[in-house]
Amino acid sequence: MAESLPEGDPRLRESLFSIGRVLAQRGRAEEAEAPLRRAIALEEKALGPDHPEVATSINLLAETLGLRRDYAQAEPLFLRALAIRERALGPEHPDVAAALTNLGTLYRFQGRFTTAEPYYRRALATLEKALGPEHPDVAGAITNLGTWHREQNEEAAAEVLYRRALAIREKAFGPEHPNVATAINNVANLLRARRPMSRPRRCISACWRSAKRPWDRTTRMWRRR
Repeated sequence: MAESLPEGDPRLRESLFSIGRVLAQRGRAEEAEAPLRRAIALEEKALGPDHPEVATSINLLAETLGLRRDYAQAEPLFLRALAIRERALGPEHPDVAAALTNLGTLYRFQGRFTTAEPYYRRALATLEKALGPEHPDVAGAITNLGTWHREQNEEAAAEVLYRRALAIREKAFGPEHPNVATAINNVANLLRARRPMSRPRRCISACWRSAKRPWDRTTRMWRRR
């Protein structure tokens, strides 16, 4: 269908974006790149280079490159998406926090922990201000920062953050929600690494009770908006 649409038809760029997104979700990152780049070119021509819709497509392309571990190409795209959103939406918008999170994750995956930290902290502060400290999205930002600490063997700081994220999710979703199971699992895995197996067993058991499908506790690598 996409190829039958004229270049100026907005449905063409929407179709190309959707094709790229589906291919990326199916793990076919190399195939996703071409339709996404074409969608971006059409969006820039129709909407201008600083439109938030352009930032969304750039962000997805950067995610796709990140999945291929092509961090050198992904970084400037994530930075551009952040800059567009800051100009278009203001620095305190949740979509700006999503872009900050993506950059923090990109740098963390490369082991650039010092570079990643301010992006994670600013994302958390932005979401707390925009959505309130008890919002589930805030729990996600807290978890990211906890993982940043954990990967540097700062287990005590990570535990405090993981437990805070767990408390927020329990309050927001109730104790039986799969998102709560994921948060419990984060705490349990951290305790298992730090202490004898008998100590975190209660957390692990609670995780399995809470999740209807405990084998499907997937989390997003990147923060999409």
